[in-house]
Amino acid sequence: NVEFLGVVAETSYSCSYFLNLHKATGHSVLVYMPSGQLARDIEKMSDEAAANFAFMQLKKILPDASTPIQHLVSRWGSEVNTLGSYSYDAVGKPHDLYERLRIPVDNLFFAGEATSMSYPGSVHGAFSTGL
Repeated sequence: NVEFLGVVAETSYSCSYFLNLHKATGHSVLVYMPSGQLARDIEKMSDEAAANFAFMQLKKILPDASTPIQHLVSRWGSEVNTLGSYSYDAVGKPHDLYERLRIPVDNLFFAGEATSMSYPGSVHGAFSTGL
């Protein structure tokens, strides 16, 4: 029943969190969100090793967590179209910016994290606006 599960560690290198996408998707989906050098190091792992690492982090929070039935590993930081970037609210942004970004142009509709009023700058925001 929570949207975020934080991994607290002795150093900032190992801190990360999980996003619980159940509310947005209606399915049992967790997204592991490491940052900084940890994220870059995980990107160098095989998909299986990265998924196992994330699951071990989850077990630190929820020792009785069930083994995942499926996983998908992105390489967001090295993906040529993102290079690890994401949208965020700039200081002084207009209050109606999300509404303006969602306005269709003819039969072209816009979705994504930058158009979500409920979950801006997030995967689940992008997903929910796409629906």
